[in-house]
Amino acid sequence: MQLRSPFSSPLLLLALADVSLAARAEEALAALSLVNIGDVRGNIHLPTEADGLAITWHSSNADVLATDGVVKRQSATEEVVLTASVEFEGAQHERQFNASVRQAVQLDAFEAYAFSYFTGSSLEGENIFFAASNGNDALSWQELNGGQPVLRSKYGTKGLRDPFIIRSPEGDTFYMIATDLSIGSGTSWDAAVRQGSLYLEVWESNDLINWSEQRHILVSPETAGNTWAPEAFWDAESGSYAVFWASSLYAENDPQHTGSTYHRMLYSLTRDFVTFSEPKIWQDAGDARIDTTVLQANGVLYRFTKDEGSATGCRDIIQETSDSLLAGMDGWTTQASCIGRDAGLSAVEGPTAFRSNPNDVNGDKFYLFADEYGGRGYIPLETTDLNNPDWKVSASYSLPTSPRHADRSLLKVDPIVNETLRTVIYPVVPGTDVTNLVPTFVTADGVRASPESGTAVNLSSKVVYTITNSDGSTSEWTLSAVEMRSPVLPGLWADPNIAVFDNTYYLYVTTDGFEGWGGNVFYWWKSADLVSWTRGEEPFLTLDGENGNVPWATGNAWAPTIARRDGKYYFYFSGHNAIYDRKTIGVAVADHPEGPFTAEPRAMILNDGTPKTGQAIDPATFEDPETGKWYIYWGNGNPGLVAELGDDMVSLKEGTTRVLEGLVDFREGVFMNYRDGVYHLTYSIDDTGSVNYRVGYATADNALGPFTYHGVILEKDPSQGILGTGHSSVLNVPGTDDWYIVYHRFGIPGGGGFRRETTIDRLEIDGETGLFKKVTPTLESVGPHKVPGALPRRASQLEGVDG
Repeated sequence: MQLRSPFSSPLLLLALADVSLAARAEEALAALSLVNIGDVRGNIHLPTEADGLAITWHSSNADVLATDGVVKRQSATEEVVLTASVEFEGAQHERQFNASVRQAVQLDAFEAYAFSYFTGSSLEGENIFFAASNGNDALSWQELNGGQPVLRSKYGTKGLRDPFIIRSPEGDTFYMIATDLSIGSGTSWDAAVRQGSLYLEVWESNDLINWSEQRHILVSPETAGNTWAPEAFWDAESGSYAVFWASSLYAENDPQHTGSTYHRMLYSLTRDFVTFSEPKIWQDAGDARIDTTVLQANGVLYRFTKDEGSATGCRDIIQETSDSLLAGMDGWTTQASCIGRDAGLSAVEGPTAFRSNPNDVNGDKFYLFADEYGGRGYIPLETTDLNNPDWKVSASYSLPTSPRHADRSLLKVDPIVNETLRTVIYPVVPGTDVTNLVPTFVTADGVRASPESGTAVNLSSKVVYTITNSDGSTSEWTLSAVEMRSPVLPGLWADPNIAVFDNTYYLYVTTDGFEGWGGNVFYWWKSADLVSWTRGEEPFLTLDGENGNVPWATGNAWAPTIARRDGKYYFYFSGHNAIYDRKTIGVAVADHPEGPFTAEPRAMILNDGTPKTGQAIDPATFEDPETGKWYIYWGNGNPGLVAELGDDMVSLKEGTTRVLEGLVDFREGVFMNYRDGVYHLTYSIDDTGSVNYRVGYATADNALGPFTYHGVILEKDPSQGILGTGHSSVLNVPGTDDWYIVYHRFGIPGGGGFRRETTIDRLEIDGETGLFKKVTPTLESVGPHKVPGALPRRASQLEGVDG
């Protein structure tokens, strides 16, 4: 008898195939998972296939929960049976899900606000913090949880940045999403852009107090180098949330992401913040765009985005409008650009937009909170009309500070660590009790510190910490704290020129924070005591061609100075002159130091004669008390120049231009003072983008020189994190022999050639020689010093305070 394998039978093979496919269908149905099916509060995701098999859905009550997942909540909780079916050879394989659709909620009028944020690029700062408004007031806030983090990350880089909370359209579910990025762990920004996370971090809550476990969700494609600043908006057209974020996208043949690229805005749709659609490009302007937020008002969508590539005229926030959230670039119309700059802010990013609650104490307004990074942090802008936006900084506000530890809640900026000198300086906010601080830090395994981390110490003077390694070797670190009253102007401002008019101090500065020193507006700042400064609400000069009020200038509003003569105020400045395609110097005239100023139609110094300097920039004026003549100094590169001003103060006397002799290593930024028969000239050495930018000093027995060089009187102090100290002006307080030097330095932290801040330090006079002593730059700056009283104009000029 011949035996045959049963598996050679076609009928048996078919039967086995039927069993296999049937089992596959059952397994696919068994693997289905529906999010929050026992607590349905909004549209749900119903998958249409599993393991390659098509799924159809049936609902026992489609008016409540339809087969496309759309939910219509009722006045009472409804139980709905959903049936998932997979058909094979005419046979139905089914699985049922019992859905509990919660009773619809009736929301009361909103009467407060919540704010989520991170505090900085440190391990402790890269967590999620919460703040709440003080009642129904969008401009008054308090930190929650004692200023400590509420949520920490368990996944990815374990760093959390850019948190965003969205409330469901039904009103009783909140989703929070955040960037997965840790700069505090040592990741460089270049690595963060090229090899960063492709994930979002997600939490869910029904009350803003109790949060779900963290979800670590892959959303970006492999060609992306990062996934930054996610936000979400309810898209009624799709019945889903559109989640959008910035990613740098690289070529498919560049898997290591070594090439050049730029940020684009991507989006993905989700109903549950668990399942996301394939990402699509939402915004590609050919230049970088990041940090989009969306606001809807009266059925119209308004989109605010950081134009990181300056495609719209400056590196700033733009406002666009559309009637379709997911429309392409052509479907959005630009309404405003350079919003931060035009509102008087320095470099900004991270906008968040919202409409005020009914009965907010500040009235019915639209708000745009923008992060003046490197400066004051979040600043509220407001307008009453989104279709004719005129964004202004709110007149008075108290937003959350950046709570930090060590005690980080008391720090003005991150600790300044110098590994070479083994020092740590804690720059604390003014008024902090530095005699009782609690530094906290982390050491490597097996390493001990004495005093230990978390020990209360008196940091009013230096405290030595002994570090003992696992092998018994030791080293010493020195910790101290200073009350950081600098910079004196919040934000990024450079090239300060100080003057005293009557009993008020004025500062005129370059608006900084723009690539290529591209600021094009001038503001005045004033103070009664050198400590508390107030800025004018509007720029008094705008160098923007036909769109500005300086006919000849098209940008680069740099390094101003001011003089008062015969009741008039003459404001000198440099700007880009499109006619000559170079920098030239012009003047504007007013009857008051705050304006309004009227610019002369043409520049007064063109740098086309002999002698000439590298660039016609950095003017400084001076009235010679011995001769009564008025002079203007300027120059960049080599040499520095001086000329006598005409009697009209808007022209040069012909044939008076001459070279300033004796200025060793001169670069720019000349300033002249007079004291006891000696003419004191200060100027800047090196490039403003260099950490070694510094102030040189020379004297003469007349206003024109030649000058005798006395060395550098102000330079960097890396032990304090102070770099790039230069472009100064010098003030003698009228009626006294008290002197101050006002200068810019690299912003702390993260400053550089385009990110500079203004500060003030004391300048002392040598009692024997009568010369300026070398200045010690400080983080503390200076205490209050009021002008003794209004002096006669002539006396004020003799003190050299008019520029």
